[in-house]
Amino acid sequence: MQKYSDDGEPAGTAGMPILNVLEKKEISNAVITVTRYFGGILLGKGGLTKAYSQASVQAAMNAGLTRTEKGSVFSLDMPYDMADKLLYDIAQTGWNTGQKTYGSSVVCEVTCTEEDDDKLKAFITDKSRGRVQALRTGDTEIRVKLTDF
Repeated sequence: MQKYSDDGEPAGTAGMPILNVLEKKEISNAVITVTRYFGGILLGKGGLTKAYSQASVQAAMNAGLTRTEKGSVFSLDMPYDMADKLLYDIAQTGWNTGQKTYGSSVVCEVTCTEEDDDKLKAFITDKSRGRVQALRTGDTEIRVKLTDF
């Protein structure tokens, strides 16, 4: 369901440009409201369209929007002597670590997008010099922040 309104602006200069931003970026389950205060300068149809488009893009960027992607869950079984460094390196990549279990070794879950599966496995093997293997244990959904507007 979608709806837009020009609310007193010339037809097609306010609501449609805002709706176009939502559609172009495939944003769903969202509402953008732009309030424009008249400052005495007439912008014309092109200027109004540009102003509303830019305001809605800025609003979407500042909202911290995310998209959902298919993800994978991996289990890492690490010796204590490398766990802190390896977990730090993983955090620097943006992959998410889950709960850690401390026993005879450190066991931790790591999630990444499905497209990063091979990259994560190679990263873990490289950083641990082959001492730790990333074992895929399941599927998940990952929220990825939208940054490209």
